[in-house]
Amino acid sequence: MAAAWLALPERERRDAGEHIRAAKTPATRERRAVAITEKLRGKRRR
Repeated sequence: MAAAWLALPERERRDAGEHIRAAKTPATRERRAVAITEKLRGKRRR
């Protein structure tokens, strides 16, 4: 997982972090983080 995250360009990592932090509620932040995590896992399997 960490390797997939680090393989992303800096801009994509920054945008993902900002997207998570922009959520108003903790539940929304968690959902967004889970979605990004699942996307990274999918990329790693390819």
